[in-house]
Amino acid sequence: MSITVHEAMALPVMAKTKLAAGAKGLHRPIRWVTIVEVIEDISRLQQGEFLVTTGYGLDTHEERFIALMDLQKLSGVAIYTGFYLKKIPESFLAAADRNSIPLIEIPADINFSSLTEGILQEILNRQMELIASSLRIHKELTGLVLKGQGEETITETLAGLIGASVFRLNESGDAIQSADINGLDDGFSQLQPLFEMCRRKAAPSTHHQDRLMAAAFPIMADNVFYGAILAIKPEADWKAIDRSVLEHAATVYAIEQLKTNAIEQTQVTLRGEFLEEILQKNFKNRALALVHGRKLGFDLSLPHTVIHLKPADAGQVAGLNTFTSRQLTERNIHFISKERLDGITVLIQSDADSCRVLAEELITGWDGELIIGIGRTTDDVGQLSSSAAEAKQAADLHLLPLQPGPVVHYDDLGTYRLLLEVREAGGSLRTFYEEALDDLLPTSASGIDFIETLNAFFKHHGSVQAAAEELFIHRHTLKYRLDQAEKRSGCRLDSADDRLRLQLAIAAWRLDHHLERQ
Repeated sequence: MSITVHEAMALPVMAKTKLAAGAKGLHRPIRWVTIVEVIEDISRLQQGEFLVTTGYGLDTHEERFIALMDLQKLSGVAIYTGFYLKKIPESFLAAADRNSIPLIEIPADINFSSLTEGILQEILNRQMELIASSLRIHKELTGLVLKGQGEETITETLAGLIGASVFRLNESGDAIQSADINGLDDGFSQLQPLFEMCRRKAAPSTHHQDRLMAAAFPIMADNVFYGAILAIKPEADWKAIDRSVLEHAATVYAIEQLKTNAIEQTQVTLRGEFLEEILQKNFKNRALALVHGRKLGFDLSLPHTVIHLKPADAGQVAGLNTFTSRQLTERNIHFISKERLDGITVLIQSDADSCRVLAEELITGWDGELIIGIGRTTDDVGQLSSSAAEAKQAADLHLLPLQPGPVVHYDDLGTYRLLLEVREAGGSLRTFYEEALDDLLPTSASGIDFIETLNAFFKHHGSVQAAAEELFIHRHTLKYRLDQAEKRSGCRLDSADDRLRLQLAIAAWRLDHHLERQ
């Protein structure tokens, strides 16, 4: 806390002094008072010091004093007249006016100690006043947190304390609370660079524009940036106490953020545990599961769908979980997520069609390769575990459908669903496809990939031209391969029954080999 030169001259101890020059600098703050008898090393003087001197030696070394003034460090200079200088030189007055540094003439009958004591006592008094006000405001703001008033009340209280329009910005610079008591919201968008500077420096930053001053104070906790407080009001209305108030408020917002983080983390943990109970069917009965869900904000009697998100890199699971949670929260979608080793399982209060649209949006927004499987929608809490298994199977088998894509619903698996059920029931996929394919398998010595050839043929509904184009071969070459396939398998491709048998056998072979590679 400091006082200005103008305020210092209003003190009783300064009553007999006279402002000789540098009137434009009367607003300069005095941070300390320094008495120097002989001015020699001017580099040792600090910014904001108020210099008191007898002027010894300055009558013959005017250039030294002028160089000191040109440094523009001092808040002001007071020179005694009557000891060594009978009159302040015109060159001193010109230097003071040029640099807007007040130059004060002190008569010889004013005591050194009285002068310095009077100014320093006023500075100390103001510092004590600032500390007392700061503690009072800190208690008031902290009390709001202890009473659970929330950030909106904190923002409104802060605006009243400093008489400024106050905006609470999140880490992206968006206003999440505001108390625009001065009606300055129209110019808010122009202050984005100020926020960016505050975030980059992790330190308070200011901006002056149209007689207004805006100050941005970072909200930090554990070296994490949680946003900033932005306060705007006329530049002339800013006071020294305002900075202290904003610093306290930033701390209070940080405490509130940590409290919110702890609550959210607890909710995430509870919801994750609840989701695990649902998916593992570790609940005594459906009624209790519904009651537990309602306590966590979920009505599981409504239609829900499970999706499984699988990034290309398993090391991205945590980041994907954060990304997905943020995207779903911004869309006001009710969900519970649980991290897995290879991806994320998410329970969503929505139908499958809406989940498919959502999945496409998530893939577009995610920076990287992402596969999303969607299970079937159900309003039966007892069937959610099946929906979760379906979602994971859809993600794991996304390459098997004839038209593969990054978003796969369990129903898209088509024939593979039937084959999975056969396998889960104990049936042998290998026995099934070996009986039908036999010499057509890639291990044969022919050198022709009959599986790839037939798969392209079936994919294009028997169109030789389209299948040949996909395989990058001539249609006559394709016809030759198809003839060879008929001879080796004993099946006719113009027979619907034979085609179905071959399609099922190829699907079984692809599924069996895909599962073996996992």
